[in-house]
Amino acid sequence: MEKKVKPLDRCVFIACLVQLAGAFAFAPDVRAQTSLDTAEATFEYDGIGPITWPKSPGLKAITGVSHFSSGPTIRCPEYVHQCAIDVVLRNVRYYVRTEQQLIAELKEQFDQLDPPLPANAKLRTHASAGRLEVTFVDERPSAKYRFTTAALVTRGPAVMQIFAQSNDSVTNASVLTVAAGAKILHLREVMAYRFGQYVRACNQKVPASKTANERAIASSPFTDVYMLASVRQRDSTFTLDLLREARANADKSFLDALDELTPKERGVFCTRLPNHLKDASSEH
Repeated sequence: MEKKVKPLDRCVFIACLVQLAGAFAFAPDVRAQTSLDTAEATFEYDGIGPITWPKSPGLKAITGVSHFSSGPTIRCPEYVHQCAIDVVLRNVRYYVRTEQQLIAELKEQFDQLDPPLPANAKLRTHASAGRLEVTFVDERPSAKYRFTTAALVTRGPAVMQIFAQSNDSVTNASVLTVAAGAKILHLREVMAYRFGQYVRACNQKVPASKTANERAIASSPFTDVYMLASVRQRDSTFTLDLLREARANADKSFLDALDELTPKERGVFCTRLPNHLKDASSEH
């Protein structure tokens, strides 16, 4: 697994890059089970920063504490439909998984359904940019829920893991809309931090990728110059030296994460960085 930044390093990153201390000032207490029926809500996510969830009238979605995700989870504790949205950090192992592997992992979730899937069950798969969905339509009269969907939505540093069950496709689609409509408030800054880290690590571990990766990041919105200008809009005392110090302190943990990959996986991750930079440049 990718190791977390040490507390002291994390403090520098939080205070200077994504100002999470400020985010806490407007983030509601998740223990209050904030409803998304009437208003959007913003919460803090470890390694990702604040995320604003859109209002979702009629879905009866509320927030709650999760022990398995980077921050508050979204749940629909209704008998007529169920939903769960968990947010996890998009680490290096996620980047090296193929679409087929991710779809296979989504399909595994259907093995736990009660009642079990019929032997001839057909799972519908849909893939689009930053989104994978697997859905089962249960035609059995005894089925509690007719529509079951497992999905992944990726946004910058975040992966949103979604599971929804209802008796109409519109409800399941609404759950996916909530995930797709979530706004990562400091997405560009967090990704600039991470891509700089990725490029430096790949320069060491896969030297053949250096020229292409440095060219790609130089022509992207994730350069140090961009990041410095963006952060200085909120903190005029922030300097390039502080940025480099924060990242240098965290680089070793990412180098260790790359070492945990196989040589083939490291090669795949590092040679695909220009593609990931291009995809991330279109996100907002």
